[in-house]
Amino acid sequence: MKPKHTRIIDGIPCMTVAEHKEIVASLRRQWVGLSVNEARDFYESKLSRAELINKIDEFLEEKNSG
Repeated sequence: MKPKHTRIIDGIPCMTVAEHKEIVASLRRQWVGLSVNEARDFYESKLSRAELINKIDEFLEEKNSG
């Protein structure tokens, strides 16, 4: 997103607080968690606690890396 500069102060393009907040909000990504089906699949996988934690951690890291 290209910033909009609605005013110039001392020759420097400036944006309003609202414009800044809009840009920051657009850059934030929404965290994606487990779906009900994914959670059920992990629950039914019969892994040990340590394995389950590691698998879920890897899965969520991959799911949210894009």
